[in-house]
Amino acid sequence: MSWRKTFGRSAWASGFVALVAMFVMAVSNCVLQDLKYEEPCLDKSSYSYVETYCAVMREKCWDSSVPPSPDSEYRWGKDWDTTEVCIKYRNRYPEDNPNPDLDGGTDGDIESPDGGEGGGGGSGGSDAGADASAASGGAQQYAYSCIPRAPDYHNDPQPVWFGPSFSAPKSCPYELGAFGGLSYFDVRNHGQKMCPQCTCSPPIGDCSGALESLHLRSGSCNQVSSTAIDFGPPKDWNGSCDSDQLINLNSSCNPRNGIPCVGSVQTGTLAMPEQKCEVVELPVIKSLSDQPIWGQTALSCNAQANDDIEHADWETCIPSTKDWRSCVHADHYGVYDCEPKSDYRDRFVVYPKDAIIDNRQCSACECSAIGGSCTGELVVYSDDSCLEPIVSLPVDSSETHCKDIPENTQTLGSKELTKLEYVPGMCDARGGETSGSIEFDETYAVTWCCLRLDYVRPPQPFK
Repeated sequence: MSWRKTFGRSAWASGFVALVAMFVMAVSNCVLQDLKYEEPCLDKSSYSYVETYCAVMREKCWDSSVPPSPDSEYRWGKDWDTTEVCIKYRNRYPEDNPNPDLDGGTDGDIESPDGGEGGGGGSGGSDAGADASAASGGAQQYAYSCIPRAPDYHNDPQPVWFGPSFSAPKSCPYELGAFGGLSYFDVRNHGQKMCPQCTCSPPIGDCSGALESLHLRSGSCNQVSSTAIDFGPPKDWNGSCDSDQLINLNSSCNPRNGIPCVGSVQTGTLAMPEQKCEVVELPVIKSLSDQPIWGQTALSCNAQANDDIEHADWETCIPSTKDWRSCVHADHYGVYDCEPKSDYRDRFVVYPKDAIIDNRQCSACECSAIGGSCTGELVVYSDDSCLEPIVSLPVDSSETHCKDIPENTQTLGSKELTKLEYVPGMCDARGGETSGSIEFDETYAVTWCCLRLDYVRPPQPFK
């Protein structure tokens, strides 16, 4: 073998050995040199594991509840969150904390929540131990609550937040699991619908001039009993000069010859005016609203049970924290009663956002005229051309009128209606009233049955 070949093979082997040494040094720098954080150990904003010991170590040291990746060869016991290597890592690199809600204090421990009395705050007795805040800065605390398993035909217990929509969490905390569902209850503006105010324009009317009757009486207006003859105008009279009837009068008239003496003229009533009122709707003030809106929100999370915690066969252990209740719901939609003998007995019926069916409506606005009349003046003439007036008297739509004919009158030849005028009444507005009610589409309703508030079971710290 030539020296060149020998030298080439030796150089190749030396290079390979150097490459392996560099890789070992890189791993040693990550693991052994005070756990110094270097790329590509882990993307700081990611919880997805890369296949390096540094990534698994970093995630495990910060949050002992996070399991390793499925294909990772590393497994750990329940005491890694208090081991010296994790304490050193967290003390040296607090800015790398992937979850600032978890305490990264000097000793690296996550404070165990207080397992005191249950109930209060709407979080349920099972979550009482999770109500405590961290001693440093009041940070949110998470723990496992071992609670009764779900009743038959119900899904596994889940953490659910109930409260005003304006203060609802934006998402599920990482410790409580992935987003489960968002639903609503407690509708605002459930009562009377706000309708436009119905008003009317001033009435508009027109008088036809039609006169109910017109008679000539044999006696004066003061005589109750007298003979009368018809002196009425044509049927469709509009008040213009009419000379269809000519009455001859003389002082020696004899009632027995069929022509009574004429002493007075009596009118009937004028026809009522034709009038109408226009509807005017005053809209609801824009700053006011009666639209139904959801006042309360329910946010559920898909928590994963931890079977490694010591618990009874009839229990399951799920993450819990302050202000979140442990609840179950049936595996079908609908509204139903919670089992009164079950520990899950506090009921909340929730709906999707578009489940409001507003059947409320406003009646239409209408206007009708009240009152109103027509007035005028009737003039009787001696000639047939309405030129020589004999007597005049008022006429209107409400009552009759009588006027004595002057003595020595020889003829009554024509008549005319003058000064015809419409006298407005008033308009009566109706409508703008509410009917119907708000209903809910129960097709997709979810009935949550939550753990009773007086259920007491000390929560277990994250392991």
